[in-house]
Amino acid sequence: MAKATVSASYLQILLEGASSAGVSFEDLLSEEVHSQIEDPDGRVDREVNNLLWTEIPRRSGDEAFGLHLAETIRPGVFVVVDYAARNVATLRQAVARFVRYCRLVHDGALVRFEEQGDEARLSYTLPGFPAGSPRHAAEFAVAAWSRTVQQMLQVDLPLIGVCFEHPRPRTVDEHRRIFGCEVGFDAPEHAVTFHRDALVLPVVQADPRLGALIDRYAEELLRRLPRGNALSDRVRQLVAESLCDGDHGLEPIAGRLRMSPRTLQRRLQDESTSHQQIVDELRHELALKYLAEPAVSIGEVAFLLGFSDPSAFHRAFRRWTGTTPGEHRRS
Repeated sequence: MAKATVSASYLQILLEGASSAGVSFEDLLSEEVHSQIEDPDGRVDREVNNLLWTEIPRRSGDEAFGLHLAETIRPGVFVVVDYAARNVATLRQAVARFVRYCRLVHDGALVRFEEQGDEARLSYTLPGFPAGSPRHAAEFAVAAWSRTVQQMLQVDLPLIGVCFEHPRPRTVDEHRRIFGCEVGFDAPEHAVTFHRDALVLPVVQADPRLGALIDRYAEELLRRLPRGNALSDRVRQLVAESLCDGDHGLEPIAGRLRMSPRTLQRRLQDESTSHQQIVDELRHELALKYLAEPAVSIGEVAFLLGFSDPSAFHRAFRRWTGTTPGEHRRS
């Protein structure tokens, strides 16, 4: 399987920030990497990404380099993912596109979105990579998401909390200023939590027709994207292909991967997930997508997701979101 990669456009943001800060980085880039980054559709090996996100902030001497870089981002810097999220009706739909298309930015990342009670939570990890993200890359990602949302909504989005996997830095004054909430460290994942009622806020100046075109283009880019090293990615793909057939259980998926169910579970556990968690997350994501289509009945959604009957789908949806499919559709 191919190595995990990041998009060249993502690294271009970092290199532009380094140039603006007067940081020299040319010695970190080989001629091959130079050409990859200059290609708008280029992909760069994750190890190069980690090197740049570690060494450039160190050379800058800025203790909050990633946070400060996020404050400079402009609309469109994340290209397809950015435009897909900016051309939908509501924040909920924008978040769904962040989750769906995040692999176009970093194909080793696992992004999750959860709604529980009065809170909504967006998180990401790098399963299969014990070292995780470089500190400044993680802080840039979370702060950039927060800033992008504020640009889309053209209002401040109050955050309930932010957390990171890495240890607490020497000072967190800039974290508190930028996020406006308490920030935790040594967490199981990088995450941002906000008030759930913000999900219905409209995306200002969105063009739904342009959004539909970008969706089709983004889906094509996803199909072209090489698969990463994570076994969970392959399991997710197989589950997605077999949901309707009801052939997405542990044993059938393990058989298609030519391994025993026990071995599959153990290897997925090494990536901090499980077969059932992958099924649940995929069903949750697809449920939100299907329910956004008025022409698809709730019973049809249950069938498409591989539930034995609509009542089983209702129970699962309430567990995921705290509400029913009908209530979610009406909202």
